[in-house]
Amino acid sequence: MKRHLKILASLLLLGCGSSTFAAASAPNGCTGDIMGNLNKKDVAACEAYASDPALSPRERATAYVNIGHALRYTAYPDGAAKAIEAWTKSTEADPSFAEPLVLMSGAELETTRPDMAFQHLQQALALDPKHWRALVGVSNIYMLVDQRDEAVAWARKAVAVAPDVRLTHQYLAKALVAAGQYEEALHEYERAAKGFDRAAAELPGMVQEGSPWPELAQLRNKLGFPRWAISTMSQVIDGKPDYAIEASDLTWRAKFLEAAGEYAKAADDLDRAVKIFGPGYPTNEQLLAHAAMLRAKGGDTQVAGDSFRDMLRQGKPQTILRIQVFLKNSGFDVAIDGKVSPKLQAALDSCLEKKGCIEAFGQPI
Repeated sequence: MKRHLKILASLLLLGCGSSTFAAASAPNGCTGDIMGNLNKKDVAACEAYASDPALSPRERATAYVNIGHALRYTAYPDGAAKAIEAWTKSTEADPSFAEPLVLMSGAELETTRPDMAFQHLQQALALDPKHWRALVGVSNIYMLVDQRDEAVAWARKAVAVAPDVRLTHQYLAKALVAAGQYEEALHEYERAAKGFDRAAAELPGMVQEGSPWPELAQLRNKLGFPRWAISTMSQVIDGKPDYAIEASDLTWRAKFLEAAGEYAKAADDLDRAVKIFGPGYPTNEQLLAHAAMLRAKGGDTQVAGDSFRDMLRQGKPQTILRIQVFLKNSGFDVAIDGKVSPKLQAALDSCLEKKGCIEAFGQPI
């Protein structure tokens, strides 16, 4: 449920539509764009600007939309509630403006108020029946309550009114997968992926929906085509320097490579992902352990052993405990104390010599 709420909230916070722009004297970002990327220090200036009686209703409403955007990400820990207050003022300033209603619904979902979110989406659609984010928002609420046919129907409406927006195709694909309509879902994911540009999709200050490429690859793998999934991910990985690659794309390709029996290549992708994630990333130790396991599974027990021994030398308690628990469950007499000892190292060496022993090392415990 939480994942779905985050997905919908991310979608609802993406910009769409237009507004009446204020005069050039407006503080930067207050009304020039409903996706204004204000920071905390700009809020007071925009609030003062919004109180100007000379403003048109839409100018005032748009200023409060941008104030809400800023508060959403700077007024921790109650950013969503503060943003809703600003967007409520936006609707009061211009009751014909659909945008703040759509934004409010996203924040309300994050604060577990789906009934209010649904109500505001319906109000937004009454004002603007072609507001594609509102249409997709309704679709996602139906997804949350497992009404899959309704979810698909509303996502189709979004595609119909905004066929050139790749996100409409991505969300229709999600709904189709949930409904078990995989062939059409593949087609929609392909349309979404074809139009995806990571740099162009990232809007300042906004939570973003993820790339459709891993979702397309996952579906192809689900249908029994791991090599097709591999080629899908390779399209967004190969030929690019590390700084231009998402580490998560590498972890997905590693999963598909493992399914296809290409263990060494899968391990290479995991090692590369760890470097891109950078030091201290929470899953790095698990990814490194899994990479070592894959090398052992592929027959390279020497490199795998070196990797595990290096992990022990680094002395990170979580890693040591993971190895100790695995060895204990595999029948070795080791203590579960998070400390490296000659007995632990000997047990690891013995495991490395046994076919199949090491293969589960990289799995979560």
